[in-house]
Amino acid sequence: MSFRLSLHNRFLRCLAGLFLLLPALPGHALSTCVGTAQQLHDALASVALSSDINVVIKVRTGTYIQTAGTGNFSATVTHSNQIVEISGGWSGSNNDCQNKSFDAADTIIIGGATNTALYLNTGNAVSGSVLSVHDLTLANNGYTATGSGACLMTYVSANNEAVFERLQMVECLAPNASNAAGYLENTGGLLTLRDVYVRASLAKSNGGLSISTYGGGTTRLSHLSITNTNSSGFDSLSSGLYLANFTNSFTYLSNSVIWGNDPDAVTADLNTFGNGMFLTRVHYGKRSGTVTSNISPSTGDPGFVAYNDPHLRADSILIDSGITNPLGGSGTFDANGLPRTLGGAVDVGAFESELLFTDGFQTEP
Repeated sequence: MSFRLSLHNRFLRCLAGLFLLLPALPGHALSTCVGTAQQLHDALASVALSSDINVVIKVRTGTYIQTAGTGNFSATVTHSNQIVEISGGWSGSNNDCQNKSFDAADTIIIGGATNTALYLNTGNAVSGSVLSVHDLTLANNGYTATGSGACLMTYVSANNEAVFERLQMVECLAPNASNAAGYLENTGGLLTLRDVYVRASLAKSNGGLSISTYGGGTTRLSHLSITNTNSSGFDSLSSGLYLANFTNSFTYLSNSVIWGNDPDAVTADLNTFGNGMFLTRVHYGKRSGTVTSNISPSTGDPGFVAYNDPHLRADSILIDSGITNPLGGSGTFDANGLPRTLGGAVDVGAFESELLFTDGFQTEP
């Protein structure tokens, strides 16, 4: 009898042990609230280790500075069919993440001399995964390396998706490198950027964003505002937004303004390369390259409130001039966390005007 009871007890203990292990098995959610640079580094590094179906990293409002002690801010997805979400703007008592702001300016991540502010990768052996990043400001005014992307570097592999929403990239300085604000590479996946703001950035070649799409991938860009990015190299042909398609890929750019970048006469604000480029309601200064279609473009003074600030003046031609439902979407909020539509239609660019206009008169919303 005692022998049978002993076996029974051992079975119950083993069963209890299995239940203790269940949270580590696939199909569960992992949520982390971070409030220090070290916690942010550790949470991003844990993405590669977690097999949870949902991995959520909530970053509290504040400034996170990358140092040799904390290590770089880098996340790589290593599991298929996984959803990874990284978002800023969180606050609450006792260092909790209970309240949410949708203003990208509330949470700032700063890179280091040899590392980009934020590095993200879906991983080549992964499929069916989604990487979502929103409500963050990225900055890096001390990048001395020769690689691309002082503020953002992202790789999206085939059959995966990445969504960037309500991001600001400011003061991304890379005097020895290229594509200071960011380099994004989409190889056979789906990449979406909306409500993204870039300003005051410099590189040897292209102080702004560079996005390359390969292997039949699709890239959708909407409501971008890019201004005051410069190239120091004499042979640079673009500074602002560079788009390139290869091998049957497609890029769609809508409701965006790329203007007031490098003043050099031969340096384009918007430079495109390859087939499958579709532009809809894009406002630019100088454009270079051939596009498949260019619907409702505009040029000239866009009506920014000030140099280096692409919020819109009352007389801006970009107010209420965006198309409805652009590919990639308009989002619920703009880059400042304001409602995306405050007038009769969406505005062009990352910011929605805070004023409504009726019959030429200004009224408060």
